[in-house]
Amino acid sequence: MQVSEKVMERAALIVAAMRALDAPASPVGDGGDGVLRSSLEACMDALAFVPEEVEKCRAMASEAQDPVERDAYLWQADLVKMQIEQAARVASERLLLFDSLKVDADYERERGRCAADTLYWFRMYAWGYDPRAVLKVQPFYPFPRQEDYLRWLDDTVLRRRKSGVVEKARDMGATVGALDWIAHKWLFVAGFSAFVVSANEDLVDSSRDPDTLFEKIRFQLRLTPSWMLPAGFNLRRDMPYMNIINPASSATITGGAPTENVGRQRRATVVVADEFQGWAGGGFKQNTSMSQTSPSVVKLGTPLGTFNQYFRDTHAKGANVFVMDWREHPWKDQRWFASLPFGYVSQPMTPQMIAQEIERNYEASQPGRVFPQFRETHTVITVSELRAYLKRFGVVVPDAGDGLARMPLSWGLGRANDRGATEAHRNGWLWSATPKEGHPLEDSRFVFREWLAPLGASLGEMARAVFEFERRDAETKRADRHSFNSHEAQGERDTYRKEYGLVMRKWRTDYENGIAQLVDRFSLHDADKPHPIRPRLMGRPKIYLVVADGQGELLEKRDSEFYVAAGKDSAGLVNLRRQIVGYHYPPEEAGKPAGQMRPRKIDDDLIDPLRAFAVHGFPAKPARTEREERDVGRPTSLRNDALAAISDPRVASAAIMAQMIFDEEHPERREDDDERYYCDMRLN
Repeated sequence: MQVSEKVMERAALIVAAMRALDAPASPVGDGGDGVLRSSLEACMDALAFVPEEVEKCRAMASEAQDPVERDAYLWQADLVKMQIEQAARVASERLLLFDSLKVDADYERERGRCAADTLYWFRMYAWGYDPRAVLKVQPFYPFPRQEDYLRWLDDTVLRRRKSGVVEKARDMGATVGALDWIAHKWLFVAGFSAFVVSANEDLVDSSRDPDTLFEKIRFQLRLTPSWMLPAGFNLRRDMPYMNIINPASSATITGGAPTENVGRQRRATVVVADEFQGWAGGGFKQNTSMSQTSPSVVKLGTPLGTFNQYFRDTHAKGANVFVMDWREHPWKDQRWFASLPFGYVSQPMTPQMIAQEIERNYEASQPGRVFPQFRETHTVITVSELRAYLKRFGVVVPDAGDGLARMPLSWGLGRANDRGATEAHRNGWLWSATPKEGHPLEDSRFVFREWLAPLGASLGEMARAVFEFERRDAETKRADRHSFNSHEAQGERDTYRKEYGLVMRKWRTDYENGIAQLVDRFSLHDADKPHPIRPRLMGRPKIYLVVADGQGELLEKRDSEFYVAAGKDSAGLVNLRRQIVGYHYPPEEAGKPAGQMRPRKIDDDLIDPLRAFAVHGFPAKPARTEREERDVGRPTSLRNDALAAISDPRVASAAIMAQMIFDEEHPERREDDDERYYCDMRLN
């Protein structure tokens, strides 16, 4: 039977579609020597893109609406330049090396060098793929901390044959580094066996997703020179689903899903458990099932709270933990970090996301915040903002021109100290202020100074430092009236008082004391009225964190969303701000009656002093002087601050005369008036 051309065409289309479905989604296709060379040449050609890409970023920086946005685009310009220039340099070195290999002896010598030196192989043969970058396929040339990581893997797995945990910020190259390391061992270590697992099966392998673990390994092997691959190994045929076998050395790479029985019937040189912090059920049962799979289980993760096996492993006594902090990445700096909440160069991140994904903060990444009412936009103000606001009412905030937070000399002050002596529990000090009676915002409280004492500081050193903080504005006498430290530190209080003249009293705090009062103060009041200091906002809290200029200004994004400049150091109350956001109830407290839940006692060195202030009412409100009491009794237009604001001398003279007439007609009430009135009534 003759088949029509139309049917043949249709069949051809179906076959092509089936082949396309079967084809890998790799950014380098099936790979091979030709693709390898063209990828290296593309890295060198990319240098031509640098001026245009840098100019794009700088143009966006020139249109930025705020300094954070401008710096983010300038950082992006630097990033593009650094990435492409490094890729071009490394590609040039690799091409020179490849062109120098002429005969079998050259290749054999090069294989021997690669087998013996992991870092050399990475510098000359490892690859990475980043779809976010201008140059998406580029050499994986490890930076110093990544080199430390590769040495740690060699030492942990091959020399010491023990397990380890990687605590990493996001985007540090830990996963691709581990997978390329596996590829290196698969190439050169006979009998090597790696078992790779991630948070779910879809993350382990899919030929249609280049971000899966196996596709990243295949990507590396597709860009490995043919003379380095095992004899007879076919890149298309020999890398099936979750299974890559080296036919020459019997080295294997297999994968699995993170079920409760993962790894039970397997044996491996190393298990790489990626994203372990997010495994189902906290990873507890999987941890047990993998315990005999290999002597070396390497768990990669980013903190996700404390109620999981990953947290237990990173905090176990004697744990073999390798930390990768974002500050160790040579392509990231403060400009990048400051932009994270606003999405200028990535998706916007909440404070909790930043704490979890970037800062590796186990506590702040927890749900169950104690103070969800806390809003930096309404609560964190700069000293210049406070100074300008109070000036309208004739209240002076001292100013030395250094931008540091200070309080009016007439306000009540207090200090509180949480005893501590370790890195995990620092010795924290906090200062607060209460406005004088009759001053603006007299129902509010102001926190204006924090200090984490250096580890190992003696009581004398801390007392002298406290007095030095308080010397400029003669704060000590006022602060002594409301001065507290940890209830258990009676010996310290005695020494402070007797030896150094620093007055401290014990506070009354339990797990819940002070929290309700702080929740009320952080909550917005007068929601239908403009914020008194930032009138573009509505509502106000009844507690303010006063920070140094440059570390708390109200800024606005293009879409009219407000945010606050990040704190940089203690002058910006950076530790207190972090701890307020991170203070939380752990999961095991869920379901307990209100008032019986206990917040996690970690990273609260300044929260406890804040709670102590709340329990003891913050510093007492200083009473008005007789002169101020007299002024309050006058009509608003005849008060001293109103008269001081009059610029016309003739109007000012008339106003003073009117004030004198009012005072004469309304004589000042004496302290014994009530007593005399009572006696007069009795006599009549």
